[in-house]
Amino acid sequence: MSLFDKLHNSLSMIIAYGNNTLTIRKKGVCQSSSVLDGVFAQLREGNDVELECCPRSLAEYLNENYPMVRAAGGIITNGEGRRLMIHRRGCWDLPKGKQDDGESLWTTALREVAEETGLHHVAIDDIAGKTYHIHNRYGSWGLKQVTWFYMHTTADGEHLVPQAEEEIGEAVWATVEEWREAMRNSFATLRLLSNK
Repeated sequence: MSLFDKLHNSLSMIIAYGNNTLTIRKKGVCQSSSVLDGVFAQLREGNDVELECCPRSLAEYLNENYPMVRAAGGIITNGEGRRLMIHRRGCWDLPKGKQDDGESLWTTALREVAEETGLHHVAIDDIAGKTYHIHNRYGSWGLKQVTWFYMHTTADGEHLVPQAEEEIGEAVWATVEEWREAMRNSFATLRLLSNK
């Protein structure tokens, strides 16, 4: 589904940056690039922002100014009903990463979980949802769409190995309530997943 289709088919969309969110409500009003520049500047400055905008003008603006990168990750549960979380760059997070060329999002999620946590015996159950956030990598802005999957481990005794190259210091199993609390106190995108 294209970004335009996503915007056109929903009543609203949330784009995050760090701890803040831009809530976009679909309306017939098309916004100029200068208005959208101002709204995204507010988001990058650390403000929560709301916007009413027609899907077409927003999709065109994002395609020009925030090229999309697709990624995938997992909400993983073990046989005891505990959920996996990782500690990266001072915050609790979930394993996820960028989709490689020619790779399905399903495969991306499984590969990233294995790389970031050492957990190889995992099965996907269902799609949990999608989140969107803007990011600046190497001086260029982009929009990252992360497709999240519900997963479960098929080998509960498997040893967790945090990926140091990705600045992951810990990978731990937490109760669902501990997991939800950690997600509520993390990035805005993870707050959106905290009730899953």
